[in-house]
Amino acid sequence: HEIDFIFVDAGGRDNKTFRSAIMASDLLIIPCMASQVDFWAVGDVVELLKEARIYKPGIKAFFLLNQVNPVTTLSKEAIEAVGDIDPDVKPLNTVINARIAYKKSFGEGKGVMEWSDPKAKDEVTNLYSEILSIIEVNL
Repeated sequence: HEIDFIFVDAGGRDNKTFRSAIMASDLLIIPCMASQVDFWAVGDVVELLKEARIYKPGIKAFFLLNQVNPVTTLSKEAIEAVGDIDPDVKPLNTVINARIAYKKSFGEGKGVMEWSDPKAKDEVTNLYSEILSIIEVNL
């Protein structure tokens, strides 16, 4: 069987495994929550990305806003501000909202696609579709 895509959750801590994962990537998705504290934290990941791009300049990278509460002013401001963190790392259109379904499905040993929340399923489906469209555009 031929493998077209490999998705790896490499955590976000600066270590050899994380650096190796970035170097092996064609596309890096950087999840962050909608707060200034998280924006500061992803700054470290962006610096690692810049170092990796010295050796592999073609790495595409995007931010994924995660655990967003869309009714709060903080989240609305974060959605607008995430695009200003780094000009070479744009936000994905897909946003993952703070939903109980993610925690409950995990607690039951299931993925959210096996769970009953259609909005959560739509978010994950949209994320997958958006990632595939980025990959296909850049092939």
